[in-house]
Amino acid sequence: MDDYAGVRVAASGRRFLIAGACVWNLMDSAGRYRGQAARFAEWRLLDADPPSVNE
Repeated sequence: MDDYAGVRVAASGRRFLIAGACVWNLMDSAGRYRGQAARFAEWRLLDADPPSVNE
């Protein structure tokens, strides 16, 4: 996927927004899905506690 923008979650659990990204799926040698990788130039951390749906 090229020119992707969206919220991602780091291994630490922190949420961050990326823009202008190239995202691809990672597969093992047997063809099983193992996760995703992304290359991006723009990013920013999001608040540690996102607002609730009612706010």
